[in-house]
Amino acid sequence: GLAWSALRGEDPAAAATGFEALLALDPANASAREGLALARAAMPRAVRAWASLWTSAQLYAHPTRRASFSLTPSLTLTFGDRALLGVTYRALSYGYVTAANQRTPLGSWQHELFVTAGYVRPEFTAQLHYGHVWDAANPALSAHVVGLSGRVSLRGELRAELSVSAYRDGVWGRAWGSWEARLSDAWSLGPSVSAQVGASGFGGSVGASVTLRQPRFSLTLAGRVSDETRMTSLSESMTFATNDSIRGALSVSGRVPLGRGLALAPSYEWLRLETTDGANADAHFFTLGLTGAW
Repeated sequence: GLAWSALRGEDPAAAATGFEALLALDPANASAREGLALARAAMPRAVRAWASLWTSAQLYAHPTRRASFSLTPSLTLTFGDRALLGVTYRALSYGYVTAANQRTPLGSWQHELFVTAGYVRPEFTAQLHYGHVWDAANPALSAHVVGLSGRVSLRGELRAELSVSAYRDGVWGRAWGSWEARLSDAWSLGPSVSAQVGASGFGGSVGASVTLRQPRFSLTLAGRVSDETRMTSLSESMTFATNDSIRGALSVSGRVPLGRGLALAPSYEWLRLETTDGANADAHFFTLGLTGAW
């Protein structure tokens, strides 16, 4: 308890000493292992690295799609605990259902590459983003994304994004904001809101999330109602580059620390979609991520 208090009091050196002393007595203590990783990560360092690898399977009840699969590696570096550089790449393999209702095999590929530069401090972060989306089988999908994002510690975390996505058939702009208010050491709760304008007209979303944090795991439940097309999320370095409208979403995501800076991050998200001909469709995203911080 004293070590965790030192860590929350922004004294990572004292916290690390306490966690190390506890691990000398109890090497299997999961709370101490997690705390030591966080304390070491908080100590001043010339270069820090965050890396992740995400795999995701997407299943659809949709007139023209049945399944897709994606692989997403990501690497972020900070220098002197101030300058930030990051890159995220996503390869998405998908298949379509033909007019004869025959499923085509997975084989067409959509690619997304995002690069990020920013300035980071414990109290706030400001970032610039550039993304490029392309698909050899669908040249019309090519898009360029530019954006700004920021984070401010304000009784929790206040986050905001502003992005512009330029496709060959139109330009979409999106503003998004959320506030994760810390109710206690264990619980946080907050709203989110977005507004969008583009070739498909105006749209937006309203949502909320609740998070439970424990030494051995964290769990987040989130939901939103929306009317958005070709949504871009800078925080996730991704685009939803279809003409379907997202009408609503529910998700559950977790984080399980594995020690030595590693963590497992499983998640599930359900999307209610509306196709261009007005039909309802469902999408189910199953994702498993492995993250590391050094």
